Amino acid sequence: GLETRYLRRREFITRLLALALEQHVYDPERLRTLDREGRYEEVAALVHRLRGMAGTLCATEFGALAQRYMQDTRGDVGAVPEQIEALAEASERLLAELKAGRLGA
Repeated sequence: GLETRYLRRREFITRLLALALEQHVYDPERLRTLDREGRYEEVAALVHRLRGMAGTLCATEFGALAQRYMQDTRGDVGAVPEQIEALAEASERLLAELKAGRLGA
């Protein structure tokens, strides 16, 4: 998706992946910590940021997971532990893909 969006801009894609990795490297653990501490407004804010990152990176599956969490908690910022853990796990997978993409460039 990125290659289609940013045709012939491989250097830009490499920088974008590196920046996303740098800015989101701690997000999986942050999601888990916020969940354990019951800080669900902060979870919602982080998920919103992650959804934006997913859109930028054309990570549609991850973006859909984040969007589903936001819809399920709209108007009722509360615990959805299974979804928070799913987001943390998906975030870890996405970060691994980012790292592989950055290193493979």
